[in-house]
Amino acid sequence: MSDSKPMYRTHQVWIKPGHRLFAYLDQAFQNAKMKAHYTGILRQGNEPHEGAHLSRRLERLHLKRHRRIKDLFHKASHHIVKLAVEQHIGTIATRA
Repeated sequence: MSDSKPMYRTHQVWIKPGHRLFAYLDQAFQNAKMKAHYTGILRQGNEPHEGAHLSRRLERLHLKRHRRIKDLFHKASHHIVKLAVEQHIGTIATRA
């Protein structure tokens, strides 16, 4: 058998309380709770096919969550590219 090295390496990141991303992700979790709360108020007493399903407040929460996720992925991709450049990696492959 040949002793071959894997063609890839993985990096795992742990986010501990006190880290700036911990508060960032914790706020995202709080937004999910708020969405459930406001949806419950909006849908109270209505059948699934009746009444409004979205309000301006829920739309704002959705946009806030979307922007946070987009920002987080942008920051993560920036760090991945920075790490690849530092280690002279020419191709970044993803697994589906």
